[in-house]
Amino acid sequence: MKTQIEIHNALPDSVESFLTLLQGSANTLLQAAQMLVRLKENDPTIIEQVVSAGASPRLVGDLLRVGEGSLNPSLLFDNSAAAKKVKQLPVSAQTEIIKRGAVEVVMGGSEADTIMVPLHAMSPEQVKQALGPTGQQSRADQLAYIRRNSRQAGPDIDQPAYLARKDRLIINRPCELSRLQVIRLLEEMS
Repeated sequence: MKTQIEIHNALPDSVESFLTLLQGSANTLLQAAQMLVRLKENDPTIIEQVVSAGASPRLVGDLLRVGEGSLNPSLLFDNSAAAKKVKQLPVSAQTEIIKRGAVEVVMGGSEADTIMVPLHAMSPEQVKQALGPTGQQSRADQLAYIRRNSRQAGPDIDQPAYLARKDRLIINRPCELSRLQVIRLLEEMS
């Protein structure tokens, strides 16, 4: 009787063989995830046992979520910034984003254009902007995020804490004045 490895090694190197092996591996992972859920139902300590046997805690946790149906299996091995955020979403939002293949990201100011960015290509800043707690952020929410997080144009000018004018005192930032400084300021203003 041939082992699975011997059967797989007998396949010719081709795109079809690759896809067959990949699909078989995906099915095996789904079966393993479902088995893990069944094992956990019978023995709540099974997760600790599997991890202590050498499995990655993150992978075991993700497989458990796949088996429970709260994680889309296609996110299992994606460690991109966007995938980490998408994994936190409800499975319906995960599926919707994966189905589209990209996320709409607003670029620029009030008359902003949008671009479609694939999950794996999103920067951490684009993830914060475009993905919220329930999925894809609206254009208005993204524009609000951009406004909240953009610096105002112009150089930073180091101004003195205060300026004394003939008839007024202009305080530019919080400061503490001694009694002597207050007396001098009053003299300058008179």
